Amino acid sequence: IVTSRLKEVANKIDGKQDLYPLKPTLDKESCWSIVIRSIEKELSANWILEKIKEDMVDRCGGLPLAAKTLAEIISTE
Repeated sequence: IVTSRLKEVANKIDGKQDLYPLKPTLDKESCWSIVIRSIEKELSANWILEKIKEDMVDRCGGLPLAAKTLAEIISTE
């Protein structure tokens, strides 16, 4: 299974066959909820996250895996 936001990347990895594009499934608040739940144990400075919330949610594009991955990146910094 290959996941990518970019069709070109998936084509390079798997070729043009068997690609199934999915539409984003999350609204902004649900996406943000995944980010917060994933990092709340590790970050106490939630006020910093609130300042960058809109940018983070926009970058996730409604994709749950993107939200989870972003949270993991933030929690390891």
